[in-house]
Amino acid sequence: MKMNAKRKYINQIKHHLLYVGSKEKKFLKTLSIEIEHFSTDKTTYHDLVQNFGEPEVLANYYLEEYDEVTLRRKIKQKKMINVMIVIILIAVFIILILYFMNYINANDSFINREFEIITEN
Repeated sequence: MKMNAKRKYINQIKHHLLYVGSKEKKFLKTLSIEIEHFSTDKTTYHDLVQNFGEPEVLANYYLEEYDEVTLRRKIKQKKMINVMIVIILIAVFIILILYFMNYINANDSFINREFEIITEN
């Protein structure tokens, strides 16, 4: 089987899952193993769709296990984690800029002194 066909099929399912947690990763791993057992060297993406179904339909079938409240909570948690990561990255970036500006100002304010020794002949 072409690895690209399997990878494309799994990625399409991931795209339609809306949320990928530990249970979803386990589902995708099990599905990947099933695809490995089914596939041969000449298996194409179209063959996978014919045997396992459209990725969107398969993802929707999996999502039917969750009630709406649980699914919304998981999606909200994912969004909150993403927002927190972005805020932390922006804060780190601002701190690095301030540190670099402070470093530049410290180098500019460093007074170079030259001593000139005057001797009489």
